[in-house]
Amino acid sequence: MADAPDTAPRSPLEAAAVWRAVQLIEEDGPLDDSAELRRLGAGDDRVRLVERAWLLGKRLGLQREWARWRRFGGAVLLVLALAVAALAWGLAHGLLGEERRINAVAAFASLLGLHALSWLVWAASLVLTPRSSGTGLGRLALQLTARLDRGPHALQLARATGDVLARARLAPWVFGALSHLIWSLSFAVLLLGLALGFALRAYRLDWETTILTPGFFTAFTEASAWLPARLGFPPPDAAALLAGTAGPDQQRDWAWWLIGCVAIYGLGLRLLSLAACALVWRVGRRRLAPDLGEPYARRLLARLPAAVEALDPEQPQAHTSLQSRTGAAGAPLLIGFELPPEADWPPRRIAGSLGEREALLAELAAAPPVRLLIVCHGASSPDRGTARLLREAAGSAGATALLVPGRGASRWRDWLAASGLAGIALHEDRVAALAWLEPHA
Repeated sequence: MADAPDTAPRSPLEAAAVWRAVQLIEEDGPLDDSAELRRLGAGDDRVRLVERAWLLGKRLGLQREWARWRRFGGAVLLVLALAVAALAWGLAHGLLGEERRINAVAAFASLLGLHALSWLVWAASLVLTPRSSGTGLGRLALQLTARLDRGPHALQLARATGDVLARARLAPWVFGALSHLIWSLSFAVLLLGLALGFALRAYRLDWETTILTPGFFTAFTEASAWLPARLGFPPPDAAALLAGTAGPDQQRDWAWWLIGCVAIYGLGLRLLSLAACALVWRVGRRRLAPDLGEPYARRLLARLPAAVEALDPEQPQAHTSLQSRTGAAGAPLLIGFELPPEADWPPRRIAGSLGEREALLAELAAAPPVRLLIVCHGASSPDRGTARLLREAAGSAGATALLVPGRGASRWRDWLAASGLAGIALHEDRVAALAWLEPHA
């Protein structure tokens, strides 16, 4: 039976990254893909090209590296998230220290400033550089994962991942999603720290400045508290804080104001951005498919018709004339092909796997036999794998014949004629077949 192409589930990103990685590897010279082309299944040109790259990737170990990346990547994301969370916790600890006094504006800027800057850089990249290969924490996570892997093709796979995402204009969204995930975890830790600090100790939020006016503080408070107030957080009293008359109730409102700003402008914004990235990914991942207009793809497409001829020997339009090996002088060879387990003859046989076929063809090429006799099971149905083996084996032998004992020989004879293999003699009797194999014995 012919080996079917790999149909294991694969993500669109993995398939596209393997395709691009194989392309990068072949920049140093084309790979020997004869075995992979023989295994290509039916489909349109794009499916065949991706399948070729996938099969070559399995031979090169790209899928194994990708699986390791999934494990390493999760650890890298966790480490980065914990690092950002530790930074956030340090900020919270610095604010909620022994002083018990917190500058409201300074606290807002410390807890949300770096986050706001990184978010604005990401948002700008969506407009200014949609085809970039990604930046920020997401890109850093990919680079760290590639360095941890240390596989033979880790650098090509990392570059390939960035390239296919950039070509599909998805890099800012995918790497942005990783960054938003890291920031979301850090804000969750930060909110926990703020809630515990405010619940277990009494802090006083105030306003101190040298050059700013009270009007600035009032406008800042009203603007920052507007959205949290719409979502249930009590608005703070800026006038009482400026007058120094804010009592425990007003201080409680200021604490909730700070928690609400972190929850909404920090965690909420990151979660919404993460959801937007997931939506764009679902819509745009079809753009990861290879571009058939690229020179690399056109060169490969030019080779596919010949591969189709070799793969479809049962179709009349794909048949080529059967060629025998002239000058073959090796010893006659007897071999069984896909025989049932109970058959005890001939002693040498192959089950039809790709590896066994490749080994047999390599042996025939190294020492072409003067005559080749292949024993098949008459009750079995000949298929593409059988035709492919006969056609390739016959090209390495001086003469080739089939032995099909028992019933079914007539059906095999008809199949040989319909498959363009009528040049292969068919024997029904073992004695006659052996006499053909060893004419001078």
